[in-house]
Amino acid sequence: MKAIEKGAPGDLIFQSLAGTQAANDAFGISVAILKEAREVGLRYGRATGLM
Repeated sequence: MKAIEKGAPGDLIFQSLAGTQAANDAFGISVAILKEAREVGLRYGRATGLM
């Protein structure tokens, strides 16, 4: 996300999700970070097919 915010090309913002909340927590993945990634994609017009 930081690279896209600085102007780097990035058409796909992707984060795989684990099968449990505990696993997502272990990888540092939260609903907040998924929302932030979506907002970056929308703001910079780089992502298509957003969740």
